[in-house]
Amino acid sequence: MSKYAALRITQEKEVENPVEVERLEKTRIIVAEPRKLFVDVLCLVLEKERDFSVVAAVTDGFEALCAAHECNPDILIIGDKLPKLDGPQLIRELSRLGKNIRYLLLSEEADIDGLTDLYESGIHGCVLFSSGADELIRTVRQLSRGYPGFDARITGDLPEILFRARKEADQFADLTPREIEVVYWLGQGFSNTEIAQMMILSEKTVKNHVGHILRKLELRDRTQIAVLAWSTGLARKNPGEIKNK
Repeated sequence: MSKYAALRITQEKEVENPVEVERLEKTRIIVAEPRKLFVDVLCLVLEKERDFSVVAAVTDGFEALCAAHECNPDILIIGDKLPKLDGPQLIRELSRLGKNIRYLLLSEEADIDGLTDLYESGIHGCVLFSSGADELIRTVRQLSRGYPGFDARITGDLPEILFRARKEADQFADLTPREIEVVYWLGQGFSNTEIAQMMILSEKTVKNHVGHILRKLELRDRTQIAVLAWSTGLARKNPGEIKNK
């Protein structure tokens, strides 16, 4: 990271009972926002919470990428005007590197229907700059528990679509990468023979994969698998994205 990066490695707060704090598992947070005053305010608000720890504060996307690599945060808060690497680019790069981070967008706009890239890249929540500290804290805690979190004033369909798609996509969590690839090809309408040729497998192996998928997802037939592939967006991806999972 550049020596000019606005990086903060925070110190533990003084407490009366150090043992109690040691037991408290803190949510590690990085703040990435180009406006320095906003960064300072956000850090002050978050650090007041005993279960939050701001491990870094940066002012552009490249610094955020470096900080995420060094600090292994649980949550990355991203301003909507982040320079060098914007929100979608930053999220995609960190996902490619295998980082398991939840992403929270800070937005000036209440209607984010046009920002489909954010959904596609994997955003988990959004808070407006005009929101109060309580809303920010509530949303960060929501994300830390594994749930999406959106400011109540955000209009449009994105929050509902995001929640539904992620809930459905969770069904693939028990599938192997090979099985997910089979789900993709079933979504394209391919037969077992065609899938075997595409994946360079025997037809018997593909048949076994289909059986495992049906059992794990508790589905009746391959048609239901194909419907699920489309409803979660898996079938809309290109083959290269599936093979790289």
